[in-house]
Amino acid sequence: MLTNATVLRIDSNSGADATGSAIRVIGAAIAVRCFVDAVSNSQRWSLGVTSSEVTQAAYIEKAQLVAAGLSLPGFAAGDKLLIAIDGEDPTGTLQAVVTTKDRQMGALAHFEVFLKPV
Repeated sequence: MLTNATVLRIDSNSGADATGSAIRVIGAAIAVRCFVDAVSNSQRWSLGVTSSEVTQAAYIEKAQLVAAGLSLPGFAAGDKLLIAIDGEDPTGTLQAVVTTKDRQMGALAHFEVFLKPV
């Protein structure tokens, strides 16, 4: 798989506190290579979302997540991924997971993760 970014951390949503605020668990540092691209209009159409609701898609190989010591799927809607795009800010940008799709294309098993800015 071609890659142009690295997932540096996955912060999970572990429910809500008594006031209804989300409880976030900051994930451990990882280095999972992936491919990040803008979301196409056809992807937005199939998801039923607008351009402000989903801005990027990350394609993350399942084998890379397992090699990083994560159990699959490793993230869910509401979680946040810290992603560093090659040639941009190496500390990364936090993106919220909107939804994911489990994909299998020949020998390539991966997740298509739809993201929006935090």
